[in-house]
Amino acid sequence: MVRIGWFSNSPGVHPYREIGFSVTMIDQREGEPPTNEPQAQDGPTRARDRLPFFIRRLDWKLIGTILAIKVLFYWYGTQAYKVLTNSSIGSFKNWLAIWNRWDAVHYVTLAENGYQATGEARFLIVFYPLFPWLMRITALVFRNYVVSALIVVAIASIAAGLLLKQLVKLDYADEVADRAVWFLFIFPGSAALHTPFTESVLLALAIGSFLAARKERWPVAGLLGALACLSRINGLVLMPALVVEAGYQYWKTRRWRWQWLWIGLVGVGVLGYLFLNYRVHGNPFMFMSYRREHWFQIMDWPWIGVREKFLMAWHGTGPAKAE
Repeated sequence: MVRIGWFSNSPGVHPYREIGFSVTMIDQREGEPPTNEPQAQDGPTRARDRLPFFIRRLDWKLIGTILAIKVLFYWYGTQAYKVLTNSSIGSFKNWLAIWNRWDAVHYVTLAENGYQATGEARFLIVFYPLFPWLMRITALVFRNYVVSALIVVAIASIAAGLLLKQLVKLDYADEVADRAVWFLFIFPGSAALHTPFTESVLLALAIGSFLAARKERWPVAGLLGALACLSRINGLVLMPALVVEAGYQYWKTRRWRWQWLWIGLVGVGVLGYLFLNYRVHGNPFMFMSYRREHWFQIMDWPWIGVREKFLMAWHGTGPAKAE
């Protein structure tokens, strides 16, 4: 069925001038309700439509996969702990204590008490502030710092998976992107993405910075890089990496872009950490002294650190000389 009508855009104008035509094509079968009427929607569809647009755009299948891997990791870790210690968990508090160990204890202390200039807590300045800050903010809602740490890690690792898929999709098919995320989370080292450590936050920020650079959103790339430097010193590596990406874009277009200067924002994160050292201890480089004297860590070439870690794994013990 075809409906044709005419209308005038301006009152009083001659009908042969400024005439607009409206043509509507309607494919309608006999016995069916008019297709231009709103269709009835079921309950789940209406509920989905009420959600904010950015939530509806999320890859919920991928999020479900990551959460399933997390559940499996925590279940296996709990069973392994019970077998190795020949004991039961007993309570949720005891279950949380399984994950609150090693560096997680220090991050929980920082989230709860902040940085201190005296006592044993003064040595915690070597730990970067972004992760404990996020824990402290989350604890305003959940009232438990270990629970808050696990929630921050969960959100950060999910964000890392979603961002990695988007980054891979810039060059490969969806199947390759899904497989990349899958292998990221089943890799043995990905255990750090489920425990209260800062690796998940750093990874999400680093991937987000690369993705923003690839999409030529350089202010966002620089900002995420700065936040990455506030989570670990490794974030500083983003600066030369982003310079390489900018160089590649220049090689393709032969055009200089002033937005590339936002790469320098990455260094602001390091400056922020140095300022934190100065505010707490009066020395912007106090963390280096404490790393050497209390934590027995020194700056060295990467391969020295790899060798030391290999020897530690081979012999089962021993101090590390490089991070």
